[in-house]
Amino acid sequence: QITEQERMGILDYVIIEAALLIEENYGEICDELWYIYTSPEIRRKRLMEIRGYSEKKVDNIFRSQLSDGEYRKQCKIIIDNNKEKEYAFLQVMQALSEKGELAMDVQELGEKLVFGLDIGTRNVVGTVGYKEEDEFYVVAQYVKEHATRSMLDGQIHDIGRVGRTIEFVKRQLEQQIGINLHEVCIAAAGRVLKTVTTSVEYEFDEETVVEREHIHTLDLLGVEKAQQILRENNDTKFKFYSVGYSVVKYYLNEDVFSNLENHKAEKIGEDIIVTFLPEDVVDGLYSAVALAGLTVSNLTLEPIAAINVAIPETFRMLNIALVDVGAGTSDISITKEGSIIAYGMIPCAGDELTELIVQHYLVDFKTAEHIKLTSGIADEIEYTDIMSISHTIPSEEVWELMKPLTDKLTTDIAEKIKELNGGQTVS
Repeated sequence: QITEQERMGILDYVIIEAALLIEENYGEICDELWYIYTSPEIRRKRLMEIRGYSEKKVDNIFRSQLSDGEYRKQCKIIIDNNKEKEYAFLQVMQALSEKGELAMDVQELGEKLVFGLDIGTRNVVGTVGYKEEDEFYVVAQYVKEHATRSMLDGQIHDIGRVGRTIEFVKRQLEQQIGINLHEVCIAAAGRVLKTVTTSVEYEFDEETVVEREHIHTLDLLGVEKAQQILRENNDTKFKFYSVGYSVVKYYLNEDVFSNLENHKAEKIGEDIIVTFLPEDVVDGLYSAVALAGLTVSNLTLEPIAAINVAIPETFRMLNIALVDVGAGTSDISITKEGSIIAYGMIPCAGDELTELIVQHYLVDFKTAEHIKLTSGIADEIEYTDIMSISHTIPSEEVWELMKPLTDKLTTDIAEKIKELNGGQTVS
């Protein structure tokens, strides 16, 4: 079958999954052998929970397999499969991309390529791709964790370190696609999010066919009015930048319309939500990106980006809340009656749990992250504290420790959702 596929020349890869790659001499028919590595503890847990195997059967399977060292010696690429499966998928994609054998010629795409960067509190994720009709095709992706806690609550604290991480991700992507990257699109988060909902109108001298430029002008008028309202009501020391907006409703001669373009009108209007972040949040993002030799071609807010992917327009008749609990912030969007009606953010998320573990178990932040994540996939956790003393604790102990803070986090999110939804719970 492999020989036939090679002769046809249609597929880029043929991939075989097998438990006994080395013992059954698959190296004779494969160009490369890859090792999907999972720790014995997690393999045991998965086999017993997912396949229902007994302890004895698992032990027999383990005894029949080669050692970890033998796999590593004979396999060219190692894929870490200890975490969520999406993490393994990303490694496979990166390994394939780095071979310079992408399924399409990125050189031909030229200006169609879009470089998106998610500068998160924990990781920086870079994605390069292009859009055709309603589909976005990813041609390269790379993720790198911050070496230190250089970001807190979605805000950059060490611009130099974050800039170097961004530059590293950019170089890796450039190697994958063979093209230098100069411009980037980014989504922003931050502790202090302000939103202003307002209405604007634009009246023509005479009945006019509404063009896209007219709608863009109307949007800018809405942003400008929102900025003025925020300046008048700003009760903080921050100066704010607009980082995105969403139109709630359009009006054509005072009647509600979903799309104004190509209609004749004497007057057009809109209800608009405009979002703002403090200038130090936005300036930090721009400075870090500039250190990596990039310029920002597009900036939006994280919950705006998320809701456009997660909740299609056909679902927005429903009163839905979208919550993205990240490391530093929890981002919230609300839909109702066909529109996005609110955005919000609270500076409480996964890092709060990790910091609790730091204090309780006397470990550094990285070890605390390991304890938190491992508690979800293993019965017991091994770690070493700052005094170099080794410990083994049951996962249930970590869950009990985190429960009060988890309850507080979910309660705070729920209260924020109700606040954004006019004091009511969402559907």
